[in-house]
Amino acid sequence: MKAQLLSALAAAAGCAAQGPFGPPPPPPTQGIQTLLVPSDAEGNARFGYDVAVAGSVCIVGAFGSHGGNAGTGAAYIFRQSDKGDAWVQEYELLPDTLQAGDYLGRAVAIAGTTHGDVAVACAPRANSGAGQCYLFRKTQAGAWVVEDTLTSTGPSQGFGSSVAIAGDTVVVGAQNAAYVF
Repeated sequence: MKAQLLSALAAAAGCAAQGPFGPPPPPPTQGIQTLLVPSDAEGNARFGYDVAVAGSVCIVGAFGSHGGNAGTGAAYIFRQSDKGDAWVQEYELLPDTLQAGDYLGRAVAIAGTTHGDVAVACAPRANSGAGQCYLFRKTQAGAWVVEDTLTSTGPSQGFGSSVAIAGDTVVVGAQNAAYVF
């Protein structure tokens, strides 16, 4: 009865189509621009679990199976074409030290800095379960190389379960902690 009364009062006041926070947002004016798919797509790769974008470049994490190894993971760099009408896979990020069960790509971040494009891909189960993140930098030749490996300074569970980057600062999340590099 109370709900019917409130609905009738709202209709009389001319706000029947509004929710508790005002009118609903307008529908999107654009459809999907591009569906990103990695060149080596696997059914249980968990591609797209985490994503980040900076201008015309984005990183997509896929912490599941890769190359037949369960939980190895990978991260992929895509770049928007100069015309802006397509996104093309530019690079697949796979550190040499990666092992099955590391979950690389569980958290990813990307930024353009004064020193060029930088990406971070985290593997929260690497390093005997302590977790670690890989800092990649794009070279002038176009390759993305591991520039640094980030680890916690003490006992930490879930190091690399989240990550953010702005300029030259990287913040890595862990259970009950955040590390600034």
